[in-house]
Amino acid sequence: MKKFLLALAIAAGSFAAADAQVFLGGRLGLWHNSKAETTNVSFAPEVGYALNNKWTLAAELNYDLQEKALYGKDLNTFSFNPYARYTAASWGPVNLIFDGTVNLGWEKVKGADAQFAWGVGVRPGLAVNISPRVSFVTSLGFVGFRDSDLSGQQFGYNLSSKNVSFGVYYNF
Repeated sequence: MKKFLLALAIAAGSFAAADAQVFLGGRLGLWHNSKAETTNVSFAPEVGYALNNKWTLAAELNYDLQEKALYGKDLNTFSFNPYARYTAASWGPVNLIFDGTVNLGWEKVKGADAQFAWGVGVRPGLAVNISPRVSFVTSLGFVGFRDSDLSGQQFGYNLSSKNVSFGVYYNF
């Protein structure tokens, strides 16, 4: 166990020594609909590594709780989402990005067994470098395919203002 912790500390130190190649961050969300009496809470920490100025590899752990989402019952979703980010264009501190992502997860309706869900697709967005260490990232929608035992197969694009996410990253 001590050898494992030492190896982990050395790896973390080598990542921290790399100039702005590793980032930590994520998203938090809270949405309440008073008419439908529903609440949605989400938490999604992320870690990533910039290979160069165009390509980044990262992963996100996502937990989402949707109160009264399915037939009046709560829906819990947990997923692991590795992705590759491509920076298509840059205008000073603003970058046009595309995240090619794979979603692997489980959905559980209160009182039922958890069901496997997966998907592949692309999330377009913008990354704004506020400082050399802090970045603000937003994604708009999803283009791709999803399959779930609860909601079936879904495919297409959803590029609406209702499907926007915001995140903050700290670059080491």
